[in-house]
Amino acid sequence: MTRAEQLSVVAPLLLVAAVHAIGRLGWVAIIRTSGAVLAPGLDSLGWALPLLALAGLPFAVSDRYDPRAGAGPWITAEGRRHAIADLRRLPDEVRSRVEIVQQFGSAAVIKKPGAGTCL
Repeated sequence: MTRAEQLSVVAPLLLVAAVHAIGRLGWVAIIRTSGAVLAPGLDSLGWALPLLALAGLPFAVSDRYDPRAGAGPWITAEGRRHAIADLRRLPDEVRSRVEIVQQFGSAAVIKKPGAGTCL
């Protein structure tokens, strides 16, 4: 293999490696650091993060998921015939009106009485 052929093979690899390394040379500075971690505080985080957390708190508190609410849509006549349910949270009134197709610990595939097979 001649020098020109070797260069034609190696040059694209070197070009890709150089493009990949651009912008990542700052990572080399990590090697010289002590590895110390700053304790979270207003001096290191600033005021933006705590303010955003406080702004999102009402939404996080008000947007609660009720696992029993998922059973309602398929119980109606026009709803789904099969569902996956957590038997620990399934209300007794629902449990008495369904058939358990297959149980996996506390989870189960349940269906309306008379519904066909799951597809």
